[in-house]
Amino acid sequence: MIRLNHLALVVGNYGRSRDWYTRNLGLKVEFEIADRNTVALQDDSGLTLFLSEPAEGAVTATCTLTFEVDDVEAMHRTLAARRHWCRPIG
Repeated sequence: MIRLNHLALVVGNYGRSRDWYTRNLGLKVEFEIADRNTVALQDDSGLTLFLSEPAEGAVTATCTLTFEVDDVEAMHRTLAARRHWCRPIG
C-alpha cells in the first residue's frame, strides 16, 4: 500500500500561514520549530502539512511530497529494477 504521508510547502510567512490553515481548514498543530520558521500541521486522516519559511537567500524546493509504503526496501528493489524510476517525466 502506498499513501501520501506528508507534504511540505515553502511559504512567505509561516506564522500567518499556520494561523490560516488552522483557522480556516481546521488543521491541528502537530509540532512547531520556531527557530527554523517551520510548523507541522495535521488533518483528520493523519496527513501532515509542513509549512516552512526559508531563511533569506536560501534556495529551497517549492513543494515536497513524501509517500508512505508498507516495506521501504521492497519498494526500493521494485523501483531500482525498473532502472528509469528516477528520471523526470515529460
